[in-house]
Amino acid sequence: MKIRFSYNFLLSLLLSFGNLYLFGQNIESHKHNISDNYTLKSVQINYNYDLKFQRLNLTVDPAVRFVSGSSTFYYKTLQQIDTLFMDLSDSLKVDSVVKIQHLQFNQSNNLLRIKISSISNTLDSLTIYYSGVPSDSDYFYQGVHSDANSTPIISSFSEPYGAYSWMPCKQDLTDKIDSVEIIITSPYNYKTAANGILISDINNGVINISHWKHRHPIDYYLIAFSTTNYQVNNSKIGLNNGDSILITNYLYPESYNNEISKLTELQNVFQFFYDYAGEYPYKNEKYGHAQWSRGGGMEHQTMGFMQNLDFTLVVHELAHQWFGSKLSYSKGGLVLNSLRWEIGDSAFFEAIRNYLKDPLLINNSASTYDIKNHFEQSADTTLTEFFNDWIYGEGFPKYNFTWQQDSLNNLLLNVNQTTTHNSVNFYEMHLPIHVYGNNADTVLRLHNTYNNQTFKTFINFAIDSIKFNENYDIITKNASIIQNVTEIKTNNFVKIYPSPAKDFLTIEISNSNNEEINLKMLNINGSVIDEFQLKSKKQQIDVSKFAKGLYFIQIKGKTLNEVRKFEVQ
Repeated sequence: MKIRFSYNFLLSLLLSFGNLYLFGQNIESHKHNISDNYTLKSVQINYNYDLKFQRLNLTVDPAVRFVSGSSTFYYKTLQQIDTLFMDLSDSLKVDSVVKIQHLQFNQSNNLLRIKISSISNTLDSLTIYYSGVPSDSDYFYQGVHSDANSTPIISSFSEPYGAYSWMPCKQDLTDKIDSVEIIITSPYNYKTAANGILISDINNGVINISHWKHRHPIDYYLIAFSTTNYQVNNSKIGLNNGDSILITNYLYPESYNNEISKLTELQNVFQFFYDYAGEYPYKNEKYGHAQWSRGGGMEHQTMGFMQNLDFTLVVHELAHQWFGSKLSYSKGGLVLNSLRWEIGDSAFFEAIRNYLKDPLLINNSASTYDIKNHFEQSADTTLTEFFNDWIYGEGFPKYNFTWQQDSLNNLLLNVNQTTTHNSVNFYEMHLPIHVYGNNADTVLRLHNTYNNQTFKTFINFAIDSIKFNENYDIITKNASIIQNVTEIKTNNFVKIYPSPAKDFLTIEISNSNNEEINLKMLNINGSVIDEFQLKSKKQQIDVSKFAKGLYFIQIKGKTLNEVRKFEVQ
């Protein structure tokens, strides 16, 4: 049921379920650039076949960086072909390719070319026998549990283009394999975690053979195994709709008790995703966690590999089981969070559920258009401008606000927007404005459709301050909010010096009125950082502990109402 994006919108929808998942990505440290040893051959080659099944049968020893064995493929030709292409690192030696009889092959530039004669629309199969040292230590991990524990572990990792470094494969996101089997033979004192359900785990005192089957479509980079002296825990959780999910944990013995104790909220987390995204796509198999030492986590289908079972990491990787990966975590999550703010929770989550149930997309590859279409249908509006700005464009908006409250209690708010990249002229957005004053507050949702737009809104209390984007509903940075008092004549009675100030700022008021003067110190965001009454007409204020930057000071009295700017260096 999992859908994977194949174009610009390679984003994980999990990040829009709340800020929790934005934090999860910070500890998922496996994302990195494509290996220097690999070029994107999958976009240059016409493979001309559709993978139906793959069986990996490998022998490994966690203490040795080496793999040997075979990979059997069943495939359907899309046209008549005389050469079948497979991605495979040159560091792995192919011993033979067999299809009833031995086939000729050539291996160079991380590509395996197999001479074969197949007519169009034919189901065929072959087996590749190979061995060697996986080329990329970042993709294929072999090491120990920790500095304090020297037990060896060997783990595969393929995202985004690393599968070729340890197995023959077709690195093409548009062709999911219908089903896979993973058979790993290792020394007797080790167990292997992998995708799907465990068919058998045979130990004869010399070797251990773990046999896993996964009967759901899967992308090449989500096929994985990890082998070490795991301590295994199996349990079940029940959901409100009656579903029962097998939970399998493969954990280091030395940290087993500590890690297993962290899963007390797993049932609630599953229920949360059931409520907002629908049933677990692989409920007839399992969901599991396999501990590894590579750092962070990876959402291998039905079996997340992760450094520990900390709550945010567990939730983050679990959410991937409903949705695919993305190219950019931070922007991806924040853009979707902004879209949620734009169209509202009801339309947003309805679109997600409809997207997941779309029969044209289930177990298929989706494009930006597909997800955009679902959001537009649920929100009953066009989102072309939003997608052009945030998905195809670059940068983000920056805002400057000036405000005042007139004698009729109307808030007059002027919005000035600049953009950080010339690919977007203006971001049309709803702005979250929080208004405070007189022990009251209110939230405004203002549709900013052009630059230097002024909004007039009645507020039934005297305004003390205004905050913008307090809940990080939209993407922006360093907004300034300044109270505008231009309607009051500025006089020369007030002097503020020096600016820039380093240790002390002097305020001098030379008018003859003996009025009470109140001061407010505000930072560049308009937040009040200090408030006090002026004790004399010439007073020094200690600013030595202020951070460097621009500040504002509001001076209010019976005849005075001014805002002045000063700088601290």
